Amino acid sequence: MKNYLKITVSQSASPVSLDWFAKLTASHRKVWTEPVWHFLQTAAVVALALASLTIPARHVIAADVPDEEDLKTMTENSLTSFGRGVKKKDFSKFYEEIAVIWQKQTTPEKLQETFKDFLGKDIDLPSVVKEMDPVFNHPAAIGENDVLEIKGYYPTTPHRVIFALKYLEEDGEWKLVGIKVDLAE
Repeated sequence: MKNYLKITVSQSASPVSLDWFAKLTASHRKVWTEPVWHFLQTAAVVALALASLTIPARHVIAADVPDEEDLKTMTENSLTSFGRGVKKKDFSKFYEEIAVIWQKQTTPEKLQETFKDFLGKDIDLPSVVKEMDPVFNHPAAIGENDVLEIKGYYPTTPHRVIFALKYLEEDGEWKLVGIKVDLAE
């Protein structure tokens, strides 16, 4: 099936008609011969007709939501990397794995400051990820700005590990651009 791009005359402007053409050329009729006049009228009609044609659009491939196995792998990799950063109190390796656009906005030190609340807690996120499967309680979706959002939790006790991850496709690969991790009873 082909994708089509429809070109139409804007409805926000005043309605298009040949009146403007008639008014524009009324004073010039004395100079223009009848064949030239008909040619210009015909050209205006053809231009308007062409503007309303439907023409094939260039094929643009938008990224698809990965399958559940890929979502699981992405979640595990991101949370394991994040958890190692928390455990070591060093986000250098985590920083290397995030999207370039996020790297341009932060540093490993800023990430450590951002997630300082996790540093004092005895949370072994890599072990949780290794031992359990994530539960995706919202369907993964590609939203605004082509950002893939994955939401879910790990059913740990006494606190659930709740996560929201955001990815952007870079060079054909999904890269992390946002992470939120909470503990809830």
